[in-house]
Amino acid sequence: MWRRGFLVLLGVAAAVASPISRQVGVSDKVGIVTRNESAVCVIDEEVYAEGEYLPTADPCEECQCKPPGFACFVISCEYKPGCRALQRSGLCCPEYRCDCEWDGVVYHNGEPVPNLANPCETCICSGGEVECSVIQCEWRNDCEGIYTDGVCCPSYDHCPPKDAVQANEAVTEASQAQEQAEVEANEAITEASQAQEQAEVEANEAITEASQAQEQAEVEANEAVTEASQLRLRNKLKFRES
Repeated sequence: MWRRGFLVLLGVAAAVASPISRQVGVSDKVGIVTRNESAVCVIDEEVYAEGEYLPTADPCEECQCKPPGFACFVISCEYKPGCRALQRSGLCCPEYRCDCEWDGVVYHNGEPVPNLANPCETCICSGGEVECSVIQCEWRNDCEGIYTDGVCCPSYDHCPPKDAVQANEAVTEASQAQEQAEVEANEAITEASQAQEQAEVEANEAITEASQAQEQAEVEANEAVTEASQLRLRNKLKFRES
């Protein structure tokens, strides 16, 4: 489908049989002559009445005899988005290929096309061509899927819901974390108890050492008192003898 565009006035003949300098068809001469009191266009001795279409070299241009000249229109082609345009030689507007044929069945543009040969591809009719893409399957590590002939992705309908699995995993992780915390707490208590026992041992040793030092000091003091007493006694005896 096409429609006419804007109008362009190309030339006007100044006199009878005066040519217009423009290449139209296989000739660059368009003459305007009067026949039977009517102005007509002449191209290579071919006569065209007013309003008749003239042959052109450009398939996207449409020209008419418009004495005292001629006028040309630019052809505006229809655009079909999503379809593939096929340009034919000698034609201005392309032919559009929108539908697809697949296994003897015609599918419209944008319509899904079943691909029985490869269930792991999803296909669609796009601009007269069938375009396919690979299906992305969902995979689970907690449960083995079941495959069915003609179906790409495995089924997990027999498996527990993923929410329940995730909840169980969360409970297991929390239980393991609690056990680890209890182990660390017990280790801390054991270390504190051992530190306390060590402190008590060291305190007892210090007390024992202090007690022994005190006893030794008392012994030394007693010995000093005894020696002093003996020394006074000897001094008294010497004084009497003298």
